[in-house]
Amino acid sequence: MNVRAAIGIAGLVLLGACSAPNARWLRSVEEAQRAADAARVEGDLEAAREHLLPVADGEGVQDSNGSGVRALRQDAHYQIARLALELDDGAGALRHADAGIALGGGDLYEANLWIVRGQANEHLGRDDVAGSDYHRALLLNDAMLGAMLDDAP
Repeated sequence: MNVRAAIGIAGLVLLGACSAPNARWLRSVEEAQRAADAARVEGDLEAAREHLLPVADGEGVQDSNGSGVRALRQDAHYQIARLALELDDGAGALRHADAGIALGGGDLYEANLWIVRGQANEHLGRDDVAGSDYHRALLLNDAMLGAMLDDAP
């Protein structure tokens, strides 16, 4: 299953649990994802990034503290950072990685942002900082694995 499909499924699950205003926001997230994907297929990476910015910023969301909202915003920051790297904009990638990391969570979404932060720092010639970023991602993944094994029957 690709990342987009997983996010779509997670979005549908969240839709059932969201209040009416957040359900509207979730529909706007799905529309932004579709528009960004279409722009990307057409090779318009700038347009793809523009479609994702309101999602990353949480525009229109009523409860920005929910973990589902955080995860969707972090995924948008991740996608924007990846697009920025493709556009040779290491500083922009770093900015979005940092914004997503600031949302916290200590989960896969945050770990992915540490990875893209490392890639942005590599792009900017900061290999020592990139190494630290990758290490942070590994620590998060290790903690998640440990928690899963602790919960295993």
